[in-house]
Amino acid sequence: MLVDSVGTNRAGFDSSRRKMKLSEAIAAQILDDIARRGMTEGQPLMSEAAMLETYGGGRASVREALRILETNGLVNIKAGPRGGAVVGRVDPVQFGRSATRYFQLGGATVRELIEARLILEPATTGLAAKRRDPASMERLRGWLENHHDRPTGDDATYLSESFEFHSIVSGMSGNMVLDLITLAMKDVFTSRVKSAVYPPNARRRVRAVHEEIAQLVLDGDAEGAERLMREHLEEYVRYATRRLPGLLEDKVSWQ
Repeated sequence: MLVDSVGTNRAGFDSSRRKMKLSEAIAAQILDDIARRGMTEGQPLMSEAAMLETYGGGRASVREALRILETNGLVNIKAGPRGGAVVGRVDPVQFGRSATRYFQLGGATVRELIEARLILEPATTGLAAKRRDPASMERLRGWLENHHDRPTGDDATYLSESFEFHSIVSGMSGNMVLDLITLAMKDVFTSRVKSAVYPPNARRRVRAVHEEIAQLVLDGDAEGAERLMREHLEEYVRYATRRLPGLLEDKVSWQ
C-alpha cells in the first residue's frame, strides 16, 4: 500500500512544491517499482486487481495513474483479452516532445534550442572519445564498416543513418542524462527543419564528416572530436537558416 499519497517519497522528504494527487502518487510508485526491479521494455506490469491491492486507491485512480505513465511513454497499454500494461522504453524522441510543452509555455525560441544543442552534443562527443567503452567502440566500428553502401538519395534512409551515427556517439558518453537530453534536443530541432534536409549532392560530404568524427572518437582524440562535431553542427545550422529565413526567432511549440 502507498504509505503517503501527498508527495513524499520513501526517504520522507517533500518531492514537489505542490501536493501530489493520489493518481500521481500511484504513478510515481509504479515507476519506482519498475526501476527497482530492473524491468525492461515490454515486460508486463501486474494486473489491475494486483495494483489495487498493492497501491491502494480506487480503480479510477489506478487507471488514471497508468494513463499518466502512458502519456509520457513510460508504459504501453495493450487492449484485448491478453492486453494490459507493459514497460515502455527510454525514448529520447518522447522525452523531447514532452519537453516542448515546457519550452512553448516558457516562450523558448529555436535560437535557444540550437544554442543548447551546440553545447550538449560536442560535449557528449568529447566524453565518448575520453571514455571509449569497449562495447560502444565496437558498435561504432560496425557503423563505420557497414554504412557505406546505403543510398544517400532517399531522405528517410539518409536521416535514419544520420540519427544512428549521432545516437551511437551520444550513447558512448557514458552519461545517461546527457545522452537522453542530447538526442531529445536533436530530434526537437530536426523536426522543425525537415524541409531543410541537405540535398543529395551534399550528403556524401556529410557522411565523410561523420566518418572523421567517428575515427577521432575511436582514436581517443576528445578535443578533435568535440571541435569537429561543433563545426559540423554549426555548418548545418547555417544551411538551415539560409533555407528557412526567420527560423531562429520561431517559437518552439508542442509537437
